[in-house]
Amino acid sequence: MNSGSIKTKNSIIPLLRKSGMMISNNDGEIVNFQWQIGASTFTGTTTEFTFNENGEYQITLTATDNDGATSSTSTIIKVEPFSFAIITDLHIGRHYQEEYEGEDYYLTQRLRNVVNWINQNKDNIKCEETAICSLKFVAVLGDIVENTPLAGFCKVKEILDQLQIPYVPVFGNHDVGTDEEFEKEKRWAGQDYFDQVFWSTSSIPCQNTTSTKNFELLLNDLNFQRDETNKDYKNFSFFFGGINFIGLDFVSREHFMKFGKGVGADAVLNEINKGWLEKKLEESKGEPVILFGHHPLIFDPINAFSFTEFPQLENLLKDNITVFFDFAGHIHSFEEWHGKGWWVANANKKYIPIAFTNVLTTEALMVGSNGRGVEEETGENGVVNGKKGIVRIVKVFEKNEIKPNSWETTEKGDEFLAFNPSLNLGFSIRRQFNNIPCIELEAHKFSEKPSDFLWNFGGETSSVDCNSDFTECLVCYKEGGRYTITLFAKDKNSNFTESISKKITVNEAIIPRTIKKSAELIEKGIEFISEKAQMSFNKIGQVVKDKVRILKRKSPAVPVGEITIHFENLGEDLDLAGLITDTDLEKQKTILYMESWPNVIERSKVLFLPKK
Repeated sequence: MNSGSIKTKNSIIPLLRKSGMMISNNDGEIVNFQWQIGASTFTGTTTEFTFNENGEYQITLTATDNDGATSSTSTIIKVEPFSFAIITDLHIGRHYQEEYEGEDYYLTQRLRNVVNWINQNKDNIKCEETAICSLKFVAVLGDIVENTPLAGFCKVKEILDQLQIPYVPVFGNHDVGTDEEFEKEKRWAGQDYFDQVFWSTSSIPCQNTTSTKNFELLLNDLNFQRDETNKDYKNFSFFFGGINFIGLDFVSREHFMKFGKGVGADAVLNEINKGWLEKKLEESKGEPVILFGHHPLIFDPINAFSFTEFPQLENLLKDNITVFFDFAGHIHSFEEWHGKGWWVANANKKYIPIAFTNVLTTEALMVGSNGRGVEEETGENGVVNGKKGIVRIVKVFEKNEIKPNSWETTEKGDEFLAFNPSLNLGFSIRRQFNNIPCIELEAHKFSEKPSDFLWNFGGETSSVDCNSDFTECLVCYKEGGRYTITLFAKDKNSNFTESISKKITVNEAIIPRTIKKSAELIEKGIEFISEKAQMSFNKIGQVVKDKVRILKRKSPAVPVGEITIHFENLGEDLDLAGLITDTDLEKQKTILYMESWPNVIERSKVLFLPKK
């Protein structure tokens, strides 16, 4: 027996099969389906109908066989308000990057907690005192990983696939993959990983998660379409609840500052994403539109659009009064020296509209409810009783009545408590045991929530010397081997704990080399910081190629320059006593000079020019 189905704005209803209706003439073959929906009549096995208003509607399906016999069935459907969730900037693989192998740590656990919260609450989001706005899908607005290989994408899919509603991934600037892969293939591997993992109906290149169910739901239930002409760019569209959603990829494909790691943080408006936006706006003329992207549509040459690009976007949108919202991520704080004081403390933020479009960003899952940016409750920043929201809930009452300012904090009083611990480790130049270098450890957290640090050193030690708050430890192992060191940040008021682990190999063959400074450099407060260890060469040495950032220690530290050193080629410590370097904020000048640079230092160097 065939069946008939109607595709409404919120669901697909298989009427004939669902009702169990049988044609009275068992010899007959159904040749026609006729639908009666209000005053409208349609024919066909499947039909589509958009209800312009919420309410209860009767739908009647009549089947006719080749002998002219007919039979009918009816059902009542309820069209009601709905909601969707937004999460962004997961940054899975942060603190590991190209070395990430799919480890579970505090960010993967936080994502699991968010997924569990959505599953538990998807059917009890309130629109009004009695009405329910069920969550229908989740938008994940980019920086899904942080410059990881394939393992990062697979780990995210493994967790997001536990959602009981579809999720819509967006491409972010940290989703391009690793620099090592780029150097090898001369293209950003993340472009391919994104397609293979999230946008495929065939085989998934992941061991622990191979289901294509989510993408099939996007195709079938949301009428998902991607830009098939320009597949390296992740532009897309879909339709749900009477609203046209347009996804935009403004991610640069150029190296950060032309030679740095990853790609630029700025947005790039090009003919591909601009053309997709123009095309989809034309197709949606007069209908409600919501934009999804990693970069917000704001003027900001560092994090978004330049003074030449922004007016073009404004011109595109000025005649489209039904483009109601642009939802984005990308704007958030972070624990590195240049992210703590300068970047926004709470990214749940509304910006100046572009044309008729409201622009909003959502706080990063990577940041979590970390006690920053919670000084006041505005109704638009997701803050309730010192808790900061990271799951934005957008409620759609009617297609022209959309309310975007709900979070887990405002709906349920919940929070995703965040300590964001980070673990730095390196080979000590201060001490060794049985010719095996000891390990210098540093514990940090990006949070103002109260917590204690605890350590697990992963093996038998000969000595452990930690300071009073366990933020610094010097650990010596009894014998060589490979050890997993775990840092825990435990809540002072509960058993809640976040953790992160790193592995290190120690043996007699490891002879770390450090950097020697002149008395003048020491007096100026010049310090050399390892990129790999994120620690000062005042107390560690290195054995492999490493980028070294040169800082002038002030409050905060001021970057002077960056050099790349091949420590693996050193037979002794590197003498940089002849280096002349300094930075002057008042004169806006920086110097990084050496009459004769050692051969182990690569020719290409970075100079940071200070700005007032």
